[in-house]
Amino acid sequence: MIEASDKLYHIVFHSKENEVICRNNQNYTALENCIALAVIKSKEILPAYSVMSTHAHIALAGTDPGKSIKKIKLAYTRYFNSRYKRTGSLFEDDTYCEPVNGYIRQRILLNYILRNPLHHGICETAFRYRHSSICAYFPHEDRKDCPDNGKVLLIREGTKNHGYPVDTQGRIPLKYFVNAGWTEHLYRTERSFLNSMNRWNTEDWEKEQRKMCPDENPVTLLSAEPGFSRYLDEMRAYERGSFQLRTTDIDICGYIDQIILPEMGMDSYTSLDDRQKYHVLATVRQHFGAPEAQIRRCLGMPVRF
Repeated sequence: MIEASDKLYHIVFHSKENEVICRNNQNYTALENCIALAVIKSKEILPAYSVMSTHAHIALAGTDPGKSIKKIKLAYTRYFNSRYKRTGSLFEDDTYCEPVNGYIRQRILLNYILRNPLHHGICETAFRYRHSSICAYFPHEDRKDCPDNGKVLLIREGTKNHGYPVDTQGRIPLKYFVNAGWTEHLYRTERSFLNSMNRWNTEDWEKEQRKMCPDENPVTLLSAEPGFSRYLDEMRAYERGSFQLRTTDIDICGYIDQIILPEMGMDSYTSLDDRQKYHVLATVRQHFGAPEAQIRRCLGMPVRF
């Protein structure tokens, strides 16, 4: 049993060119299941995770996180490329994987991972987000994981099929791969956990770390969000409680995949040529009024800054 004071790795998967890799809820479920199966097979400890449309954060305690990283990236790339008639690697070659030591630093890392949807303005509280491990801890009637629905996800390993139960969303339930006890030990009480999920002033977190771990670099929003430094001011505003409903990547991808592409007689955004992509970009921008960079990542186009 690995104790909460032992080494923990913060792993971040980024898509190439910031392309959207979860276009609908089925994609999110598939990536979460890839994470679940990698953890189940490796017998490593996963205290928390959060899957976003272009990247995913994972906290993993184990001796060789590289093997799990490789399994997740390969499995999901195969699924996504097959689903959208796409070729080539889906994720950046270099995966962010940094050890985080110390009780207070580990707890604050989990704060940032579970609050990741807030950083990107997807929802107002971490508990509103369905594609993370937030519902695994201190469960009660208001916040519990979806129950098993009796169905089984069959995965071929070698020459045999192995079955894993899935919930009503088709996802392997959190209780089978998220070590809630590990995380609950870090927070001690449900009240402490709820307070951490709802605090605004993240500068206090940095002060706490410098006091308790003066020889270690503190875990900050910048270090917890590698690759998003240009959005730091926006993410800080969301952390402090500034929130307004915005068009999400899943909204735009749904409009492209379910409305525009069928009208064009196409079944995947990857089949569009450059001229067609610019036509779709203009149509989506007129419909949603969304930023061009957001629409570009939904079309797999290079994002301009």
